[in-house]
Amino acid sequence: MLRWSVVPDVIPQTIATIDGQLVNPFTVKATDGVFRVDTIAHALSNLCRYNGHTERFYSVAEHCLLVQLVVDVRATGAGLTSEQRAMLSFEALVHDAVEAYLGDIPAPFKKMPEFAAYRQAEARLSSELRKWFGLAGDEPELVRQIDVEIRGTERHWLMPESRTLTEWTTAPILEWMECGTMTPQEAKHGWLTRFYDLRPDWRDGGSDKWQMNQG
Repeated sequence: MLRWSVVPDVIPQTIATIDGQLVNPFTVKATDGVFRVDTIAHALSNLCRYNGHTERFYSVAEHCLLVQLVVDVRATGAGLTSEQRAMLSFEALVHDAVEAYLGDIPAPFKKMPEFAAYRQAEARLSSELRKWFGLAGDEPELVRQIDVEIRGTERHWLMPESRTLTEWTTAPILEWMECGTMTPQEAKHGWLTRFYDLRPDWRDGGSDKWQMNQG
């Protein structure tokens, strides 16, 4: 006779990661040594955007790579220095890093009162991740702008039946960009490659780099 038992949640508010870490978004600190570049890349590459409602798999990692690409194009056109472009590119690449731990919750639900605890966890964990990445202040406006604008292109390629929805018809479409072309493995490799291109000093030291830099 099969018997089912309920396992109690002995570690509430904690996320278990692929590398065996336990992350509590309400208490974790950048200096705790639990964040890992490879772990973030792994999770982002396995998360599908739009809750999976796409014609083919489209990972958060691929989304970050495309946002980074558009940001770099805009920054180049604005005549920014190579250092400024590199910083903006890095900001764009890691702008959804928090989703490696909290998932990609549909935006309309995040705004609901019932998701207040999630918003608190997201804000705090994002802040600690930014410290760990060595980023100061808030996310640049250009990154936020492109993150919203790219939705038109994503839905053009991946959600054609939804293109007539009123709130989406005004989003611009970048005809030169195609979405949903990477497998999870390709997206992870691409994300990691770009990360270390922009942060070559992190190749050795990895997850402890922030702590070493901060003493």
